[in-house]
This record gives sequence, C-alpha cells and structure tokens, in this order.
Amino acid sequence: EGILDDTARRLSQGEIEDELIAAELHQIIGVAYRDIGLWDEADEHIPEALKIHRKLLGEDDPATMQSAHEMIALHAFHRRWEKMDQLALSNLERRLLVLGKEHPDTLRSMEDRAARLGQTGRRDEAESIFIEVLEIRTRVLGPEHRDTLETMGHLGLLYSRQGRLPEAESMLSESIETRRRVLGEAHPDLFPSMGNLADVYKKQDRLEEAASLKTEVRDLMRRVLSDHPYTLHIMSEVVSLNRKLGRDDDVCEALAIEFSARRDARGMLHPRTLRTMRDLGRAYARVGRHEDALALYRRSLANLPSTPDDAEGSRFVLFTVGWLLTREIDELQDPARAVEFAQRGVDVAEAEEARDRYKMLDLLALAQHQSGDNAKAVETQKRAIEFIPEPIGPGTRAKYEAHLATYQDALNE
Repeated sequence: EGILDDTARRLSQGEIEDELIAAELHQIIGVAYRDIGLWDEADEHIPEALKIHRKLLGEDDPATMQSAHEMIALHAFHRRWEKMDQLALSNLERRLLVLGKEHPDTLRSMEDRAARLGQTGRRDEAESIFIEVLEIRTRVLGPEHRDTLETMGHLGLLYSRQGRLPEAESMLSESIETRRRVLGEAHPDLFPSMGNLADVYKKQDRLEEAASLKTEVRDLMRRVLSDHPYTLHIMSEVVSLNRKLGRDDDVCEALAIEFSARRDARGMLHPRTLRTMRDLGRAYARVGRHEDALALYRRSLANLPSTPDDAEGSRFVLFTVGWLLTREIDELQDPARAVEFAQRGVDVAEAEEARDRYKMLDLLALAQHQSGDNAKAVETQKRAIEFIPEPIGPGTRAKYEAHLATYQDALNE
C-alpha cells in the first residue's frame, strides 16, 4: 500500500502535470485499492480518471470506456443500482458499436450485463448472454483462457441460482479443475468458483463436502489475500457450516480465526468484530472452555472504552460493554458500570429511534436487577417488551416476559 499511498499523495498535490498520465495513474491506483478491498480510497480515484478521460478523449475512446467499466464496479459496491445500470447499459452499447461484439472489452461488458440480469431475476436473459459470451470466448480465446474460465464460473453460479444444481456442479467443477491446472492451486481466480461450488453442495445437503471446500478456500485466501472483505465473508460461512454439522470444537477454531482477522482488519470497535468476539466466547462456553472465554472477554474489555463517554455514541460498543459486565461470566460482573453503559445505550437508541432499542432496554433492566434496583428493572423491562417489533418471533417476547417475572418476584420478596 505504500507505493499506492505515495502516488495518491502526489496526485492530490498536483505533482503530475500531464492530465492523461494523471488519469492513467488515478485508474491504476483506484483499481488496485479496489482489488485489496479499500473501496473508499478507490472512490477517490476511479471517478477522477473517468472525468479526465471524458474531457480529453470523449465518450467513445477505449480508455474512457474502460474508466466507465471500473466506475460501474464502484457503483455496484455502494449499491447505487440506478447509476450502475444506466452506466453499464450505455457502456455496453458504446463498446458494441465502437469495438464490436468479439472484442474482449465488449465481452466483459456483456458478461457484467448478464450478471446483473441474473441478480434482478431475469435469469433466462442472463443465461442467453452468458452462453453467447462463453461460445465466443471459447472460439476466439480458447477453452483454457482465463476469461473463458471466468464465464464458466459465472454460468455455473447462475445455474445454482436457478436450482439447476447438477449443471451448476458440473460447470463449476470443470472451471475449477482447469484453473488449477492452468493457473496453479492458489490463484485468486479459483476462489469465487470454489466458494460457489461449496454453496451447491450445501443446497444438496452435502454439508461435509461444503464445509471442507469452504475451509480450503478460507485457508487459501488467508494466505493469498489476507484480510480482503471476501476472506472475512468466507470465514463467517465456515463458522455457519460447522454449526450446522454440530462440530463445536471446529466452530471455536473457525471463530477464533475470524475474530483475529476482523480485529486486525477493522479494529476492535467494529460491530462485526464485537459480534464475532461474543460468538467466540459463547462457543468456548458451550465446550466447557471457561478459562478461554474469560481470558477473551478480559482482553476485549481492556481494549473497549472504560466509560460511556469514550464510546462516542456507538450503540453497539455500549451494548457490548454492558453485555460483558452483566450476562456471561460471574467474574466479570460489574452491575453499576453496566447500568452506566446500558443507560447511555438506551439514550442513543431512543435518539436514533433504533428498531432494536428493545435489546438495550432488556440489558439495562438486567443491570438494574443485578444492582438491586428491581423497581426500575420492572419498569425498564416493561418498556423493552413494549418496543419488541411485530415481526420478531414469539420466542423473544416469551423470554422477555420471563425476565419481567423474575424482576417482579425479586421486587415482591
């Protein structure tokens, strides 16, 4: 990242005087940032490349069309669907007109169009385009070219989404086997198709094979891509599959890997890091690893805000600290501090009109109960029940009403 950051600094300070060179550099480092998962940094450069290319070269120049292609990926990441669809369609039409259907850039735009149609439910149209692209790439580039194999992977994913699982398995397996032979065992092109094939196994209730393949993908991605967002996503899926298989020890191992990666990549205060930490502690508790859970929670508390003011209004941080000080392990219980964090969390949740404020109220009621203030606990728990949203299952309401009964019994003693 050092070279990227240095080049970005030089661009921002206007040290690159030639505008076309500046545009090329904006695009190169923007794509590089994107490929390592630094989307905010990419957002500072790819739009600038497109702007300069449009101004100096016009809409029909291949460089401008390539900048537009990279911009489409940014729109997709930020879920700017309308802008993405408009730019993607216009760029495809322009490439067809200027470059022709068999040009590699045109085929890439056609493939992206097919992927978008598949996402929006127009799967028959998507299949037709994918098959056309696959036929052209196989004929023009050969069956073992990276682009041909990429199309096979996309078509396999579409078949999976259509429920055509045998066809999906065949297409994905062939693309993976060929990529391994041509590109090597640890090439990043392999990872999406391996993950998608594992999903096919999962849909077929072949959970052992799915878990094995997802774990293989995770380990390869940790080695090759480190803390890329897709690596973190795969880590979560490995945890989920091991849970389904009832492999509690493997769940602990998978969560420990995920927690370490999320903490390093996103920091301790990120909501997903905190959620993974809580899941890991509970997983340790399920297999009787009390000391490991206690050590994890103590280390986490040491790296979390010591006062509500330090939490900077983060509901998730406030909730997590309050949760650690009340719910899990007797050695950590500190009801007075928990009340402070939970009360601030309730204040923030109500100011934001958060849909999940009932969880914070439930936590505050527990902290009040543990502090001996059962009158307040009863009133707070009633409010928690009042704010449970309608779609929430009856199990949550029953659990909260049981909490209320406990506090009422304590108050009446």
